[in-house]
Amino acid sequence: MALKGQFQGPAWNYYAERFLDEWLKQDTLAISAVFVPCPAINDAHDHAYLFAKALAKLTGIPLLNALQRVDVKEQKRMSRLERQRLLETKFVLRPNINEKFSHVYFVDDIITTGTTIQAAKEHLKKLGHVKALSLIIRE
Repeated sequence: MALKGQFQGPAWNYYAERFLDEWLKQDTLAISAVFVPCPAINDAHDHAYLFAKALAKLTGIPLLNALQRVDVKEQKRMSRLERQRLLETKFVLRPNINEKFSHVYFVDDIITTGTTIQAAKEHLKKLGHVKALSLIIRE
C-alpha cells in the first residue's frame, strides 16, 4: 500500500489507529498538547500532515501548523552529511505562534538520520516539551 500522495487519507487513518494502540500501551497523552506535522516543501498537506491529522482526530488533541519549511531540497537523495548541513536552516516558527503547551508532538512519517527532528525541536521547544512521533524508524 502506497502512503505517499494527497489521496491516502484512509490509509493514514488506519495506521494512526494502529500507532495509537501501541503508543498508548507505553505512554499517556498529555493534557495540554498539540500535534505539529513536519511541513512539506511546498506547504502542501502531505503524508506527515495526513498522519498528524488522523492522530488529532482520534485523540482530540489539536493540530497546529506551527512550522514553515525554508529549505527547498528533498532529503531522500541526500547523504547523512548533506542532511546535517541543512540542520540550521530547515524550519522557522510561523508568525503569531506563541501559545504554550505541556507537550508538542512533532509528527513525521519516517525518521532516518534525526536531523529533521533536531531542526524542528530548536523551534518547537519555545512552545513546550517536544516529543517526536513517527510511523517508521529507519536505521
